[in-house]
Amino acid sequence: MKRTKLLTGLILTGSLFFIITGCKKNNDGGGSGISATVAGTAWQSQYAAGVHYLGSTLLTGAYGKGSDTSMITINIPDSIKVNEPDDFYLTTVSYTKKNTQTTYSGGWTAPYQSHGTLLVTSWDTTAHKIIGTFSGVLYNNDYSDDSLKIDNGHFNTSYTVY
Repeated sequence: MKRTKLLTGLILTGSLFFIITGCKKNNDGGGSGISATVAGTAWQSQYAAGVHYLGSTLLTGAYGKGSDTSMITINIPDSIKVNEPDDFYLTTVSYTKKNTQTTYSGGWTAPYQSHGTLLVTSWDTTAHKIIGTFSGVLYNNDYSDDSLKIDNGHFNTSYTVY
């Protein structure tokens, strides 16, 4: 049941992302969106969107330039408390590289054991804005011996409630 809800939420997030990308371009220099160091390389979303649906807030950040298109998706259930770290027990972080069709995941929905931490530092449920950090090792969804390290992850974005 949880996987069905997550899948439905991810589909909604993806749809929402493509609908509002023109409104959420991150060119203000204010640190909004999603950023991280992915496998030693700085990564900053050009577009970010979020949706709260069925008890979870799903955030998606995307970067695209030519064939270099990638996306970070973060799932944060309502049970997460501000300033209490979650060791990818309830939360999920995924990184997808479009040109190789490869997805790396960490969290309870990941097919292979991952490790990392996500911390929500601010969550305004009235203004629908969430801020926090994340880092860890994500594993390739298809091959357990292939992993990807994410450091210094930050999210600072608004979301829509459904």
